Amino acid sequence: MEAQIESFIEYCHKVKGTSRNTELSYRRDLYQLAGFLRARYQMTRVENLTATALYGYIRFLEEKQRKAATISRNIASIRAFCHYLVREGVLMMDVSETLKAPRVEKKLPGVLSPEEVERLMDAVQGTSPKELRDKAMLELLYATGIRVSELIGLKLSDVNLKLSLFFCSVRNKTASVRFCLEIKRKQRWKRICSMADRLW
Repeated sequence: MEAQIESFIEYCHKVKGTSRNTELSYRRDLYQLAGFLRARYQMTRVENLTATALYGYIRFLEEKQRKAATISRNIASIRAFCHYLVREGVLMMDVSETLKAPRVEKKLPGVLSPEEVERLMDAVQGTSPKELRDKAMLELLYATGIRVSELIGLKLSDVNLKLSLFFCSVRNKTASVRFCLEIKRKQRWKRICSMADRLW
C-alpha cells in the first residue's frame, strides 16, 4: 500500500501542484491509515480496500478522542487518495464516497481591548516612508474593519479623502466603505489623511 501512497504523493506534486504542507499531511494521514489496516484487518493491498474498513478507521480515530478537525482532515486525505486510485484504475469504485466528516465547531475570533489596540498603534514609530505606510495600514484596518486581503488590494484611485470613503473589491464585487463618526472624533481619520499626504 505504501508504494501507491508514494505514487499518489508524486501525482499530487507533479500534476496537481499541491503545497509541501498538503503533501506532508497526505503522507502522514495515509501511512497511519495503512498501519491501522495492516494491524486490524491484515490488509496490505489497496485493491482490498472497503468502505467498512474505512469506517472502522474513522471509529478508531474517534475512540482515540481525536479532534473533529483532525478526523475531517484524515477523511479529506482518504477521499483524495481513493479518487486517485479510481482514476488510475486500481479501484473499480470510490469506497470513500460515503464517509462523512464530523461537524467542526467554529470558534469566535478573539478581540483586542482598547488598551491593546492603542499599544499596537503606538508600536509603529518613525517618519520613514515604510514606517508611515505601516502606521497608515494599521490605522485603516482599525478604523474600517476591512480584511488584510482587501487592504493590500487598495489602489490610490480607490481612496476619496474628501468624502472620507474608499472602495474595495470583495470577490469581484466593489463596495464603498465609509469611516464612522466615532473614528473621526478620535482623530484617526485626520492621522490617516496626514500620513497619506506625506506618502503621496
